[in-house]
Amino acid sequence: MYSELEEENATLQAEYERLRSQQSPSMSFSFSSSPDDATPIPHQGGASSSGNHTSEVERDMLAEARLLRQHKTRLEARMKILEEHNRQLETQLSRLRQLLDEVCLKLISLHSFRY
Repeated sequence: MYSELEEENATLQAEYERLRSQQSPSMSFSFSSSPDDATPIPHQGGASSSGNHTSEVERDMLAEARLLRQHKTRLEARMKILEEHNRQLETQLSRLRQLLDEVCLKLISLHSFRY
């Protein structure tokens, strides 16, 4: 599961870099300091003759960033659920091993008592 999340993270970063390289040179984006609220804030540098195209690209990038953040949040939530489930399974396995050990000890004592 961890490797899947790392792979997904690499894919998302590559997509981010691709979108970033496609953006207009007159635009730059900065992100808020909080990683959970990494909303890009556009800074328009100089007048552009393709203002409509720039705003469309900006909207597309903002929408893509929002979708990527939502996907990341879902993956993180899923990972927490899986980690908790794994802890529960480990606890059950430990309890089953204890029960098995107890049964084995009883069988050994019964077997040695008979002979």
